[in-house]
Amino acid sequence: MIDMLSKIGNAIEEPYAIVPGVLAREAPAYARKVFERFPESERQLASHLMLISSDPQENNGNPTWARCYVHILKSPEFEPEEIKVHQMGSIGIGSVYDECRAIIDGFSQKL
Repeated sequence: MIDMLSKIGNAIEEPYAIVPGVLAREAPAYARKVFERFPESERQLASHLMLISSDPQENNGNPTWARCYVHILKSPEFEPEEIKVHQMGSIGIGSVYDECRAIIDGFSQKL
């Protein structure tokens, strides 16, 4: 999966970059194709990706800070879930394990 995302990024010629929203929209189709090639035993384990990106043409309210994005993609569909500003997100065991979830929720409530 990581190799697939690297290839998407490397396909862009300098000085261009991938706009974060475009990457989040395009990555699911590629991820599904890669995931479908995994043996069934591996697909049963699931695959979660967290895309972290920034857009230097946008800012976060402060003109000196680029707008950052976090998207979570989960198998089998890999539909992007955008984690909003001041929201916490997680992948893997941390997203379902109650103790980890409680810690993440605690951070979210402090913001």
